[in-house]
Amino acid sequence: MNYLDYLSRLSLKVVESSLGEETPQYKVFLLLDNKKIASVENEGIGGCGLWRWNSKTKEKKFFEFIEELKKNKLIDDFEPEDTIIHILLDEYDEVNVLGKTSVTREQRLSHYYKSFQCDII
Repeated sequence: MNYLDYLSRLSLKVVESSLGEETPQYKVFLLLDNKKIASVENEGIGGCGLWRWNSKTKEKKFFEFIEELKKNKLIDDFEPEDTIIHILLDEYDEVNVLGKTSVTREQRLSHYYKSFQCDII
């Protein structure tokens, strides 16, 4: 699987997004090629997102993508699926505020990965 191609095909439809107590609070639909593959919610009080998949096939493919990112040292083991949502939310927020994005998704992944490594050390 070409993880960069898969990453470029992901997007969000944001239903609700705000700052939570400890983590971002959101309700989103994860889209692949503009088609809903999952709904994800986080109440913003700590903990991981609640995922609801449209199909087991889509879920399996997504986690194969996560494993490719791990192999290439682009994502950490700590809640990697939520990290993808946070990256897409960051991009969504930046586009809505600035009208454009300043970094690529691969750069965002690298930033998240490095920040997790700093937290661990």
